[in-house]
Amino acid sequence: MTSGDRSRPAVFLDRDGTINLDPGYLARADRVRLFEGVPEALQKLRSLGLVLVVISNQSGIGRGLVTPDQAREVNRRVFELAGAEPDGIYWCPHHPTEAVGEYRTGCSCRKPATGLVDRAVEDHGIDLGRSFFVGDSEVDISCGRAAGVRTILVKTGLGPVTLEKVRKGLLAAPDHVAPDLLAAAEWISARLAGRSGEPTLRGAKHDMREKIDRAFRSSAEVLASLVNISGPVERAATLIIESLRSSGKLMICGYGGSAADSQHIAAELSGRFCMDRRALAAIALTTNTSNLTSIANDMGYENTFSRQVEGLGRAADVLLAISTSGNSPNVIKAMEAARALGMKTISLTGARECTMDQLADVAVKVPSTDTPRIQEGHIAIGHILCQLVEESFVSTPWEPDPGRGCR
Repeated sequence: MTSGDRSRPAVFLDRDGTINLDPGYLARADRVRLFEGVPEALQKLRSLGLVLVVISNQSGIGRGLVTPDQAREVNRRVFELAGAEPDGIYWCPHHPTEAVGEYRTGCSCRKPATGLVDRAVEDHGIDLGRSFFVGDSEVDISCGRAAGVRTILVKTGLGPVTLEKVRKGLLAAPDHVAPDLLAAAEWISARLAGRSGEPTLRGAKHDMREKIDRAFRSSAEVLASLVNISGPVERAATLIIESLRSSGKLMICGYGGSAADSQHIAAELSGRFCMDRRALAAIALTTNTSNLTSIANDMGYENTFSRQVEGLGRAADVLLAISTSGNSPNVIKAMEAARALGMKTISLTGARECTMDQLADVAVKVPSTDTPRIQEGHIAIGHILCQLVEESFVSTPWEPDPGRGCR
């Protein structure tokens, strides 16, 4: 299937907690129990012409609790009972901290990462713009949002716990909440029927407005919750200030959106944030394309930051490492290199437990598991750090000046 031939809508389905009861690391086919209405739900989804794709985290394989053959046998039994065979079943056997051997890795296929969705898109020619993701957990909703499909949270399995996180602003709201998979299938059917009928511009605008309002509310709730992590932010600022006053420097790294944040923060400190003062030694490890490409080519992409830390870092320096997941391999290696040099390390991540926590002198964790909300929290914290650091190098604390502003 070529990348240009993507015309089929799909429904991505979580397995445990959505299709079948989740007893924890399901290894025996004779323990499979479907939720009520699942056969009817899959038949309805099949009748709509959707590609049926199962996306499942199966870290039990990586932990040595389930063998790949057992996982395949469980899948066979699930869909034998359901009376419908999916077009594809994709699973991730990895875990970044609790798996063993080759399975212990920060991969791109473990939800909420979209690696398995991307693979299914290539295999089946899926149009993500017309597709759906149904699941019971926060990683399902976050994965669907990251993939750009409409998300449906079912109240089976972990659904009630996930819904409570949505209500508290810890997770962005899904597009719809359904009692179970059958109700989700009926909602999808109604949506597709509406799409195939006469266009309704008013309805489309209303739906878009709801999404905008929901996103603003979710963002505001997460930003308001940052007051609960003032302590770690203060400790991070103190480490940076002490380093700069001791002729050290701040090194910052991250990839993707976190790379942009790294450069943003470095620019505010080496240049000017809100007040006139001397230049401060801050450098983003994401800006030198010659360095990045040569290191990636000669030593592997995972060494792009660590190699620079090894060459530029000194014991008096601080590394600020940014990652929404907290498990980015190249950022982790940079933290390891910094610690080997005696540098202090600060991690800026999301709410989930992660490898970077274990390597940080100060771990600053945005209380959200939704990537866009985490990133919004990161830059808010970055600005606060810039303000605190800058104020420590001038005699008068900064106050907003409407006539001048920061720049």
